[in-house]
Amino acid sequence: MIKNIKIVLLAWLLGMASHGLLAKDLVVDRAVFEDPTGQLDLQSVKNSEFGAAPEVLFKGFSRSTFWLKLNIHVPNGSGPVSVRIRPTLLDRATLFYTAIESSDVEQALSINDRTAQQDTRIALPAGVQTLYVRFESMGGLLVHAQVLTLEGAMAQDLRNKTELGAVLAIYLVALLITLGLTLARRETLSLFLLLHFVICLQHFLVLNHIRFEMMPWDVFYSPSALRLLTILNFLSFSLLMLAFIRRFQLVRLQYVARFGVACFGILGILFFFVDPHWVSKITAVLGPLITFALLGALAYSQTKFLQDKKINLAVRLAFGWVNILFVVIAGRVMLQILGVMEDGAFLLESPVWRGIFIPLYLLGFLWQRDNEQKKALLQSKIDQAAGALLIKDQANRLATQSEFMAMLMHEIKTPLFTIQLAAASWGKRQNNNTEDVKRLAHIEKSIGEINFIIDECIQADKLEQSEFAVQKSVLTLEDLFFECRHLPGHERLVFSGIDQTRVSTDSHYSQIILKNLISNALKYSRPDSRVWVDVLPPAHADDPVVQIRIANTLGKAGRPDPEKVFKRYYRGEGAKMESGAGLGLWLAQTLALKLGSQLRCHTEQDRVNFYFPLEKI
Repeated sequence: MIKNIKIVLLAWLLGMASHGLLAKDLVVDRAVFEDPTGQLDLQSVKNSEFGAAPEVLFKGFSRSTFWLKLNIHVPNGSGPVSVRIRPTLLDRATLFYTAIESSDVEQALSINDRTAQQDTRIALPAGVQTLYVRFESMGGLLVHAQVLTLEGAMAQDLRNKTELGAVLAIYLVALLITLGLTLARRETLSLFLLLHFVICLQHFLVLNHIRFEMMPWDVFYSPSALRLLTILNFLSFSLLMLAFIRRFQLVRLQYVARFGVACFGILGILFFFVDPHWVSKITAVLGPLITFALLGALAYSQTKFLQDKKINLAVRLAFGWVNILFVVIAGRVMLQILGVMEDGAFLLESPVWRGIFIPLYLLGFLWQRDNEQKKALLQSKIDQAAGALLIKDQANRLATQSEFMAMLMHEIKTPLFTIQLAAASWGKRQNNNTEDVKRLAHIEKSIGEINFIIDECIQADKLEQSEFAVQKSVLTLEDLFFECRHLPGHERLVFSGIDQTRVSTDSHYSQIILKNLISNALKYSRPDSRVWVDVLPPAHADDPVVQIRIANTLGKAGRPDPEKVFKRYYRGEGAKMESGAGLGLWLAQTLALKLGSQLRCHTEQDRVNFYFPLEKI
């Protein structure tokens, strides 16, 4: 498809070069006269002073009647000549000329019809002749009048058809791409891009008065239809830009695009109810301004893309050149419409290529942004895959670590149990007053502490592996504290408030929490002091929470920090003299959170209180 487009474009360029000489304009001099009243006849105009006129005459949105005087040189034996006016947007036009058969009488030929403006054949005497064209328009006055021989007219027709083929080929490819995007994505952006392409194509066809049998009605090819299409062209472009802005989150342009949609929507409605001249004039000013603002800002937003060194240099240079070209073209057209510049030739050709250039530029912009999104999506997938591998590797390492910890703890606990049995057996054979009995008691205590640390490590490892599943049940406080009454050092515990009150909790988890809290209180309080385990009475009868408090007096370890006491591996400076891994309270808090509860620590002058709330049934 791209190869075919290149061939068509090459043929168009060759046709332009080879037929340019054959389509030579017979006009040797042009002059223009403005009649503000529109009442002057031909004789009065002939006696008036004409001013020099360029090849393409642009008079903006004047309501005056203009007379164009064309001095032509008719070659001998040329036969009839072809008078052509582009872009055939004149509402009223009359051609005055001297025919061969009546050299003394000026012939007046009405060429209001667009077909007549495109090609009117008249017979003129050989030599220098003068033609007058009287014209006026409700819209913009942009006129290019030519007089060609029949051979030149045929050459120009061939060139026009070659140009038409090139333009239609580009439009066809763009329409097919956009239609494919619309059907594949089913999004507003692609739909508005397709709509804008269709309106641009129809605008091009009507502007050049290219008729198809499927649309035979003259209303579609009238100057009024073209002016309405111009408004719709700007409206569809504003809608397209609004979709672009929302798609790519260019927030600063959103208000300009909305303003354009509102303006051209209102102008499209007013076109049917107020003077079309003023509607067209306002459109001619707002259209280029809003278009230049939107696409200029869009081109500026490409600076980041142009600075990205990861993108191929040739691609960046191509986009940079297109951006500069657009700014120059759009700026020049805007200045011409506003009357700052008067080069009508460029303004005459610009609608054709502007209708192609802008949508293709937006397609390129969409393609570039889609490539960026695809790269970002690919990178995201790579990152996700790498993350999944990392998670899997970490899970494998944790599983291996858990297996190793279980094996290690088992291998440690087995000899410890043997040592503990041996110490207990040896202690029974000794006299209670001997030093050996005391040493054996210390050994048993140390072994118990080691066993307690090992149990905490095993529980922490299971918690890391999420092996704890909460299974709540209803049980009484008496049942919950049963095992706590037989802990080492239980003779120092003072229980109160424990009764048949029922709570909803996980029995196993709650007993681990209570054992850790009570063991912590026994460990860090003075050896001869009491540890209070209280169930506090509810503040009122409807209170749904039971508060369990474990309190002890301060020991050598000193006062703990309530903000840090539940953190993993935290141990106060005074507590480091005692054996421990800093896991007990962290483990208790983690399990409490799994139960939907939360432990609290509160210190008084010489006392530490831990609170464990449970749901009462």
